Amino acid sequence: HAKRAPGMFYGLEFPWDSEGLADMGPEWLTDAFHAAGTLPESNWVMKVIIEKNIKITAGNNAAKFLFEVKYARQSPDLHTKLFAKVCYPYSDVTASDRLSSSVYKQPMDLLELNTYRCLEGSLPVKTPKFYYGDISNETSNFILITERVEFAELRGIDLTKRLKPFEIEGPYDKCKDWKMRGDNKEYYMLLLDQTAKIAGAYKQGKIPWNYGEPPSDPAGHGVDPTRVTGEASAMCMSKIGIAIRFMGETARQLFPDYVAEEAFQSRWRDAMLRLNAYAAELRFW
Repeated sequence: HAKRAPGMFYGLEFPWDSEGLADMGPEWLTDAFHAAGTLPESNWVMKVIIEKNIKITAGNNAAKFLFEVKYARQSPDLHTKLFAKVCYPYSDVTASDRLSSSVYKQPMDLLELNTYRCLEGSLPVKTPKFYYGDISNETSNFILITERVEFAELRGIDLTKRLKPFEIEGPYDKCKDWKMRGDNKEYYMLLLDQTAKIAGAYKQGKIPWNYGEPPSDPAGHGVDPTRVTGEASAMCMSKIGIAIRFMGETARQLFPDYVAEEAFQSRWRDAMLRLNAYAAELRFW
């Protein structure tokens, strides 16, 4: 994880943090954009400026940072304010996050990169413009560079401030719904609506897909009426116990009073065990 290696898509060695990008500089970024076809061969990057005042710490799957570039020839289709998503370092407080994302959740990063690379023009929803992205199977390091979404509150959310028309809310942190400016349901319904558009376009054959079709046989999804199809019951029970102690004791003040009652905990435990027992069946459905 600590060495440079060629990416799977473009064959270039690449940086996986802001320091690496600053070190490899405009020359590397020019080569990367040329390889990805997102910058004309007649143009080049002259300067890379790492944003040091705005830090993005949300999420647990990857690190992020912002930077700006200057091109030799500026044109309306080229963004100067860019966003980079990179792997966490396998050290200090992010070691477990790196292990989780690079081992347990793969090929998550590969598929995300290819979605930006290959489906930008096919998806029925707007996505940030792709500039470069690659991943190494040797090191598990990756980088994704897109246009920067012009969030209005990158320096912090102030709910007392009224945003102007067409200003973009956020960015919001995961699991902190109380920071949203409107009703929570409105945001989640919009996410479902956009996801449904993608699913519908796929079903209509409008999205090119190179990863094979999912199996139609229930057994191919792990459906099995003779056993628990989630994780091992003992492991599941252990996690449920940790969660109950957290809700009912450690952070009791954060939850409604009934969460500490045995009646609720018993029902919740049964529901979680049932969900785990039918995990594959639910995924298949």
